[in-house]
Amino acid sequence: YSVPPGDVSDIEVSRFLDEIAAMSPADADNVLKAFADRSAIPQLIRKLRNREKEISEAAAYSLALAVARNGMLVPRERAMLMSDWTFRQSAILLAHLLRCVATGETREALADTVIKVAQPLPFGLECLRWIYHDEQKSEEERIISLAGEERISGILAERIRAQAEENPLYQTFGRDAPWLYWFWNKQDGGESVATHLRARFEANPNEVDDFLDTFVGEAWGMESGLPHRADFDRENYEAVSKLIDPDFLMANLKRRYGAELDAPEFYHDSDTPLARRFAHQFAYIHLKVNKEQT
Repeated sequence: YSVPPGDVSDIEVSRFLDEIAAMSPADADNVLKAFADRSAIPQLIRKLRNREKEISEAAAYSLALAVARNGMLVPRERAMLMSDWTFRQSAILLAHLLRCVATGETREALADTVIKVAQPLPFGLECLRWIYHDEQKSEEERIISLAGEERISGILAERIRAQAEENPLYQTFGRDAPWLYWFWNKQDGGESVATHLRARFEANPNEVDDFLDTFVGEAWGMESGLPHRADFDRENYEAVSKLIDPDFLMANLKRRYGAELDAPEFYHDSDTPLARRFAHQFAYIHLKVNKEQT
């Protein structure tokens, strides 16, 4: 008799799939926006995934582009064991929609367009992750050609570089930034990321704090079940060191925090500002790594 908030009726899903091929991009965007306004995107994605093998080629083509354009409407759940469920399922749906389109130039061109229009950039990277061929699967299960994978990787890397030049990724995308920097660095295979970050930190020394902050995720209290900021650990340090020389960052921190980093402490009370705590933890691990190398 009714559809509760956050739910989507089967009739709505069927109508959407029947009509989307003939919709303009603006109309398709408006339909997805209406689902988002009633917090129904998770249920919509779930029901679309249940039907993904039945979707016509024309509908799959239009739906793939609509989902890519509207990745910013996809909620990012926070949970102890399974965060970003809808975000991940949306990217998987998009990869499977590509399979509904006949192999060849049409599918390759659609993959290119999906990566060109995917918003925001972290969603584009998640989509690319699922479009890539899994080496454990047969070649018949490949979505696009190897050349196509290389092409869309280049497209996304260039988009990331352009966005970084406009505004630092660690300011725009928060804890998604390390993932974007990693991919840009992997595709470039050179010093572009390090050069970019060095120039930024030389002009804006305090932004090193913002940069380090993005590498630290959340930990969950076993008793309270509530999230809190984790520590900057060795794994975070290794990820940072693959992007920029840690000696450069250490020199930056020493100039700003002074002699207190000569004997840094890893553990701090809850009153310590996060930037100071992460600076101490970075310095603590940096000294430990140098001793190991010596």
